[in-house]
Amino acid sequence: MDALFVFPFSMIVDLMNSQQLIISERSSGSLKTINALTKYVSTMYRDSSHGLAYLLQDSETGNIYVTFTHGVGLFNYQSNTFFIITGSTLFGFVDWEFSQLRFYFPQVVVFLSRSTLLVTDYYNNRLQVLDLIINTSSSICSGVRGNSDGDVSSCHLDQPWSLFKVDNTAYVGEHEYILSLQGKYSTARHVAKYHTECAIFFYHDL
Repeated sequence: MDALFVFPFSMIVDLMNSQQLIISERSSGSLKTINALTKYVSTMYRDSSHGLAYLLQDSETGNIYVTFTHGVGLFNYQSNTFFIITGSTLFGFVDWEFSQLRFYFPQVVVFLSRSTLLVTDYYNNRLQVLDLIINTSSSICSGVRGNSDGDVSSCHLDQPWSLFKVDNTAYVGEHEYILSLQGKYSTARHVAKYHTECAIFFYHDL
């Protein structure tokens, strides 16, 4: 019988096995693999209470950071176990300690460093910086939906979604503007606007 997928959401090449793809399923809460040679599909993890979204794999350990509907989890590549790093069972916004942190549909996650993650928090109109050493978070922008310049505590974002990092710059797609965050979490200003519903937010780690 052919393998079936339910809302495959994100896909990465397995850094531990270049012939294998890893896929997250939003609806079933599953992590699945596809072998590029054999086409064989297998399930690594499944919990329907978590709508899994984006994947980020650690190149040294193979462990996979996963965003889900209201938090961030980690799949241990060696033991095939999943645990929640941070996030409540409730939607909302609370930052600081991981044990209390709340998200509202976190999306893409990238490494800022080996011990720091940056996450787009879609409905909270923020970016969350997660420190994996001291288990605390800090947020970028005020949480008020919109487009306005200011420092990182008062700037506005409009539902940040996409995110990627090149060298010391992370790019975050939101509704229609390109913003530039100058310095290390200092000030943000608009530098351009698209006519389509796609834009980029710039983070400069200077």
